[in-house]
Amino acid sequence: MYLTRVWGYAVYIICFTIVTINFEDWADCLHPGKLRPIAVNDTHIFDSDGEEIEDEYVAIICRKYANYAIAHTMGLIMVVYSALYTFILMKHEFHQLRLDGLRVYIQDVWNWLDFLAAVFTSVSLVWTAVIWVGEVSDREMHRNLDIVQAHALLLGWIKVLYFLRGLDQTSFLVNMLLQIIRDMSSFLIVLLVVLVAFASSFHLMLRHDLIRPDKPNGEEEETMYDHTLTSIFGVVGMMFGAFEVTDFRQALSDSELLQIGPLEAHESDGSPGSPSWVSLFDLLVFLVAVPLVMLNALIAIMSDTYNRVKSDAEAAKIHDRAELILEMEG
Repeated sequence: MYLTRVWGYAVYIICFTIVTINFEDWADCLHPGKLRPIAVNDTHIFDSDGEEIEDEYVAIICRKYANYAIAHTMGLIMVVYSALYTFILMKHEFHQLRLDGLRVYIQDVWNWLDFLAAVFTSVSLVWTAVIWVGEVSDREMHRNLDIVQAHALLLGWIKVLYFLRGLDQTSFLVNMLLQIIRDMSSFLIVLLVVLVAFASSFHLMLRHDLIRPDKPNGEEEETMYDHTLTSIFGVVGMMFGAFEVTDFRQALSDSELLQIGPLEAHESDGSPGSPSWVSLFDLLVFLVAVPLVMLNALIAIMSDTYNRVKSDAEAAKIHDRAELILEMEG
């Protein structure tokens, strides 16, 4: 029963992946220009009425599917199989919810993953059918569908880990990753506080002084530190070395606060003065506190978790396999 479910889910997630990636191309080969207008170099190859203007792009797409009628039929079979399997998964989750009760059900992280994966997959399949059958060409609708499908695939593939818990080769690795995530929860709270602190500081220092790259249309492009929220993503990247020291040398360059060199010497040609050492000092503190101290502390936590999980690997494997079989048979 267990291996049957594993292979069934493996076929399902592969079929669903193929459908989500290729369904627009399949439909365009059978009904060129009707599913959506195709844009190349800001021009439409087909207008909204399906009037053919240029068929080069469609020819490139359909060349991948020499027998695209066969590909279309296979796609329909995959859609039907994915829909039926998703219905079975959703039915199983409601059955488990009824047996365990809501309080017990929501305490298991795997139940959350199962339920969200089934919901996102169901929505994406219904949405796909509406667009495919109705030949909807609204670009915004297609873009929103891409977002739903992306998260459905993400959750669907992560759910593969649920089945890997019962295999001898992968049970230990899955349990180790889950335990590391649990042990990291307190550490991540501390790390988040530190990152928000530095993000706010860097945002205030860099928001006015970074040189903004020009877009192709001549407009200035926003930098990572123009907004507080994007600054948080900026410091996350800095944590792994994705930053330029020259960005911090520009910070406060037009301020006289703790200036290294005279500001007046540069005012005549419009260039900024010598950079303040404050931003460079803050950068040094960040590099010592986060990449050096905190990430090495995280490595120590992971090492301790690995040793603990390793000592209980055999018992955890047997427990997980028994839990999987009990849930599937139930």
